[in-house]
Amino acid sequence: MPYLANGYPKVCWNCGKPFVVREGRAEAIVGRDDRLYCDRADCEQAALVPLAYALQHPSMFRPAA
Repeated sequence: MPYLANGYPKVCWNCGKPFVVREGRAEAIVGRDDRLYCDRADCEQAALVPLAYALQHPSMFRPAA
């Protein structure tokens, strides 16, 4: 996967397409897994999947006894 000089990827984790560049800056969505996703519909959903899973399983957030 191509990376920028600062170590960040320059393509979406889900689809592999380059991020949209507006006003000289690449735009990306940071997913719940800390990976970068583009703003396309499928990729945006992929970025939020772990959050949806966590909301359906609230026991993940209960402290250990």
